[in-house]
Amino acid sequence: MKIVRRIGVPPSARGSNSGSTCPDVFELSDGNFAVIGTEATQALDGELPRTPHAPTTNASSS
Repeated sequence: MKIVRRIGVPPSARGSNSGSTCPDVFELSDGNFAVIGTEATQALDGELPRTPHAPTTNASSS
């Protein structure tokens, strides 16, 4: 399973300087969605897209 895209803006655009306390929402390759919070960030850090290269989609435009 892979992360396909971020839903919404990255944590840095929401005011998180470190990204360590801001949740993120991603669409996964199997069609499911994942909400990443502080408890999963370290384990999934290598899979997270890096801003600004990560494709993003604003949830309100879907």
